[in-house]
This record gives sequence, C-alpha cells and structure tokens, in this order.
Amino acid sequence: MKRICALFLGLILLLSALSSCAARPEKHYSDKISVSSSDAENCAVWLTDRLGESLRDRVYISVGDGAGLDMSSFENDGYILKRDGDGIFIAAKTSVGADIAMRKYANAVDLGKGTDFNITYHEGYRIKKLTLAGRDISEYTVVYPESDPELRSSANSYMQYAAADLQRLIAKACGANLALVCGESDASPRIELRRSEELGLHGYRYFFEGDSLIIEGGSEDGCLNGIYRFLENECGWESLSGGESLLHEAEHIDVPADTEDSAIPTFDYFRMANSAVFEDFETDRSVSTHPYGIISYANHSDLIEGNPSVQICYTNENKFMNVCDNVEAFIRLWVSAGLTVGKDLLDINLGQSDNGYYCHCADCMKVIKEEGSVSGVVIRWMNALAKDMEERDPEYAKLKYKCFAYFGSQIPCTTHPAENVWVTFAMDWCCVKHTLTGGDCRNRFPVRAVTEQPTICNDDFARWVREWCDMSDNIYIWFYTLECHLQRFSVFDILYDNVRYFRDCGVKGLMWEHDDSGFGFMRLDFQLVYELIWNTDMTRGEFDALKDHLFEREYGDGYTYILEYIDILQQAQLRSDVCWDSWAWEDYNGYGYAKPNGYYMRDDEYYADNFDLSAELLERAVTLAGSARQEDRAKRMTVHMYYEGCYSSYFRALDEGNAAEIGKIKERYSLMIDRIIEAYKNKGTPRYLGYIGEDDVTVFSLSEVKFPKTIEEMSESWARDYLPKGRR
Repeated sequence: MKRICALFLGLILLLSALSSCAARPEKHYSDKISVSSSDAENCAVWLTDRLGESLRDRVYISVGDGAGLDMSSFENDGYILKRDGDGIFIAAKTSVGADIAMRKYANAVDLGKGTDFNITYHEGYRIKKLTLAGRDISEYTVVYPESDPELRSSANSYMQYAAADLQRLIAKACGANLALVCGESDASPRIELRRSEELGLHGYRYFFEGDSLIIEGGSEDGCLNGIYRFLENECGWESLSGGESLLHEAEHIDVPADTEDSAIPTFDYFRMANSAVFEDFETDRSVSTHPYGIISYANHSDLIEGNPSVQICYTNENKFMNVCDNVEAFIRLWVSAGLTVGKDLLDINLGQSDNGYYCHCADCMKVIKEEGSVSGVVIRWMNALAKDMEERDPEYAKLKYKCFAYFGSQIPCTTHPAENVWVTFAMDWCCVKHTLTGGDCRNRFPVRAVTEQPTICNDDFARWVREWCDMSDNIYIWFYTLECHLQRFSVFDILYDNVRYFRDCGVKGLMWEHDDSGFGFMRLDFQLVYELIWNTDMTRGEFDALKDHLFEREYGDGYTYILEYIDILQQAQLRSDVCWDSWAWEDYNGYGYAKPNGYYMRDDEYYADNFDLSAELLERAVTLAGSARQEDRAKRMTVHMYYEGCYSSYFRALDEGNAAEIGKIKERYSLMIDRIIEAYKNKGTPRYLGYIGEDDVTVFSLSEVKFPKTIEEMSESWARDYLPKGRR
C-alpha cells in the first residue's frame, strides 16, 4: 500500500499524459477524466453521464495493473478512492471495484456530501489482527470430538463441517491457518467444539475457559450455528448464518475473556420456501443452515392410495389396513437400504391430498359430529395407525407419523393426537393484511371444504393455532404469504407479531411459504424471519432497525427513498376497507392482476395520488445505488410499482381525458416492460423465472402470468375482468 501511495502523483501525471495524447480516438466522456484502460474508459463514460455539469474535479481512473500499479493484494471488489488537491484518484483491481468507487464518489457529489476521500477498500485480509483473550489467533488450535456412533450420520458430519469451516473462515478473515485436532487434545490455547444435550438440536453457547474459547452446540448443527454466530457477534461478519454475508474491515479485533453468548432457535424446524428465487444470497459459509431441522413439515403423501382429488374414507377398515401395509413396506424398504428406525429414519409422511373433499359416508359423518370437526376423523385414524404400527413392531413407535390440519380440517377436534402423531397446521386463506392477534381483521373468509360462506377471520386462525398447541407439543405451522406476480403487498408489519405469536403458542416447526418472482423485496422478508426465529425477544424497535439496515445493504445510499415508498405501499394497504387472503393473486385464463375475494388489496385512489411520488422515490434509489448489483435490485423493485401505479391511474386519466397523463402512464408501463426484459436478460432468461415473448412477457411465481408489452392491450384485460373500484 505504501508503494501504491508513493506512485500516486506519478500515476496522475501518467494518466494526464495518456489522456492528452493526440493519437487518442474520439472520447465519449468528460475532458476532466483521465483513464488507463478500456475498462476505465467505460467507467469514465458512466461517470460523465451520471454527473454531467456537476463533475468539477479532475478524476483519474485506473483498472487493473495497466498503469503500473500492483493490485494483486486487493479483492475483486477492492479499490482506492483518494482526493489529492482538486483531483480524485480511483484505482481498482477489476471493473467491479471501480464501479463501486465511482458510485461512492458520484453519490457524494449528488447528495452534496464531502468528497475528501481517503479509502482503501478490501486490500489484504479484512481483519488485520485478531486476538482472543489477548492472544493472537494464530496461537490457537481447533479441537473437535470424534464421531459418536449413537448420533445420526448428519450430526457427526455437521461437527466435522463446523471445525473445517471455522478453520477456513478464520483464514479468510485474517490469514491465520489454524491446526485441526479430532479427539482428545491438550493443545493450549484452543478453540474447542463440544456437544451439549442442554442445547437441543440447534442451539449454541460460547464462552472462555482461561484463554481457550469453548463453543458448545446441540447434537445436530449446534456447533456450526455457534461458530457462525461467534464470527457475526464478535468479529463483525454480518449475516453469515443466514442471508447475504459481509465481513467488515478492522485493524484489530480483540475478543475479551469474559465474552459469552448462547441461543436456541424458537422452532426445532424452519424452512422459507420460494418457488422462483431470482437472486441467490452470496454467502461466505460453506454449509447451509437453512432450512434446518431433522423432521420436516407434512406434505401430500403418496402412501395413501386413492383419488388425489378426493380424500380417502377414514372409517373404511380395508383402506386403513392397506395404508398400514404401505407404511410397513416403506419402512422395510429403507431399513433394507441401511437406515435405522429412530436414528436415520425418523418420520412417515401421511398428509392428506391437496383437496377438501372428505368422505361423507355415515360412519365418517358420525365421527365428525362426535369430534365437532373434520379433523376428528383424521386424528382418530392417525392415532389408530400409529398404534397398529407399534403392534407390528415395537421399533415403529420411535417414528413420527405426520398429517395436516388443512383444507377444512384446520378446526381442532376433541381427540388429542397421540404423542408420535405430528400435525402441520396449514394457514390456507388466512388474512395477510393483519396480524393474527391484533384484532383488526374484520372481513370474513370461507373455510374450504366446510363452507363457501365467509365465516372466519384471523381471530379464528389464532384461536385454532393455540387450541392445537394446547392439545399437542408437536404442531407445525405452514404459513402462507404468497405473492401475486407484479402485484406486491408488504407483510413487514405482520412478520414480527405472527412469529412471536407462534412462539408463545408453543409451535414446534415453521414452514413459511413465501414465493418470489424477484420483482420486490422478499429477500428481505426471508432474512428478517430468519433473525426473528433466533431472537424472538427482539423489540419492535430492534426489528425495525434491522429492517432498515437490511434495506441499506440491499439497495445502497438510496435505501431511505425505498423505505419512504414502502410507507406509501403500506398506507395504501391500510386505507383499503377490506382484508385479503394469502392467495392474493389471479388468473390462469389471461393476463395477470390481483383479485382477492372480489376486492382490491389497496386503496387505488391513494396509490394513484402517490404514483408520481412513488416513481420519483424509486428512480432516485436506482440512481443512488452503490453497485451494479444494487442498481439491478432497485430497478426490479420499480417493476411492481409501475404496474400497480399504471393500473390504479390509467382509467382515471381516461375518464378525465388527460392526454398528457395518459402519455406519461404509457411511458411508465413501457419502462416496466423494458426492466422485466432487462432483468431476465441479465439472468440469461432462466425458464423458472419467466419468458420474453414477441408481444408479451411472462412472469412466473406459483403460476405463469402474461403481461402484454403495451398498456392498451393490458387495459383490455383490466376492463374486461375487473376495473379499479368504482370504474365499471
């Protein structure tokens, strides 16, 4: 670095000479900018376009080693950004780093901030010196236990992963290559990994014994969670355990000898399901910590023979015995493959088919009447099956037998599930505008399979969750917050309260189905829920601060403009006089729009009134993005805003005969289409995201929905099926 600084003035003179060379071809950037290469020239064009007349400094841009700089010690996104008098010097290893540096400078000029930069970013190791209890990290040995034959193979693998990943991440952070020892060791000082039954499957605890760091973990991935949380909490490595990881730079970090922390996640099982993920998280960990849990939620079982569109008769003895035979054959198949019941083979899925057509024979109806719920006939059947399997082989009592409370069977029955019968409560059609416990949910929804009449609201769902949890310690939740393609709604306000409510009820596992077409902010929802399940006691203020911080990391300097837009979106939701259920999307027959229960999820007039402001806010966020990736995310964020704004405003402009407004709306709709196409092309148009057609684009989430390239054709679909409220 000293050599680079010494070359600084010489490099400025060199670049100035190069840029003034008479043989140089025509430039497409400001005369105030000097460059060292074609990559740097592309940066110069961008900077010229971005700042225009606001560019008053001399700027010198070098990318790679072309100007005699040795940038080999920098990471690919590393750079130097430095002021010298009236000159700004940018040097980067690659165009990625140059882009970030340029944007940092341009945003400072744009926002009227100071530009007296002296930044060296991502050169060498992120942490220059790391000490534990005052001793240099290089003195430590990582010690971990040998495999335990009583544990599942995955548990032993997690311990090995934990030791290896700790070694790898420490080396990446500060360059120290720690020795690994498996088994007993008298190494001192050491970082020792231990198993602890007190921490369940996934919990962790870390503390010091003398100058040795001890990381204890639950029997499955506890130590793995412990090392990730240690590096997050004590070494400044953000979101290493879940989300987009980032290790901050530091000259010296010392972890004091009185440092300690422990946590057990709220749920034994967690999964955030996405049907179409547009952008994977970039993470430094080598082992996934999500989904976690050794027993998953119930799903639709193929062990139950019959028509998948109709539930079986749960009182038919022959059908019951057939299923028991299927289950036994399934178990024996896996045992013959080498699995051990109760160790590697833990559960049997017997979830109902995906429909609400329960048997209405006299015997089934009698049980349902006695139990007071459709769920009664299912739970009695499950209890009988678990008992029958135990009678066939006592080892089968170690298995968990899983079913649903779903599609009309959500309402708890009288009979309690047996200890090894686990129930997944699927919150199909719950309201996702309001929290479960706020008491604000007033509109009614039908319970499919029981009635098509609107009879329930979130108060009912909340009561049923608690009643199921009072009946059994083995209740999972399958929670739906399903998106609707380009119609977007915010669930930030319900995440916090609902997760805490599930915790308070004693829910054992959580499957959060949160489908994502990529044109919104669901990546942030995932990270917020993941942090909540590890720290459900965080205050509302802490949750909001975490949300704001994640927005800043996701979108850069313009994140406050996006947060202001989110407020508009949430206000439009709150001003609507209706609730909407978790299936707030349509339609399979034509072009896409949201149509929840015949109403709209927003106050369209309010959204239209704030359309100009929303566009201004989000375009400002695009401009202020701190990197090309952040700009891409910000552009994708604008897509749903333009769609919803055009939808809310177009017919009003037609009614008013406002030609100028109609023209502006058309331009915004075209920009929306262009950005969908741009996003798809950036990803190589993977088929799981959608398609670019000649006349339309197709967006995929839970279904494929076409969006024509002209608003005139789109408006025909809106007008044919469902105009904004009051405009028929």
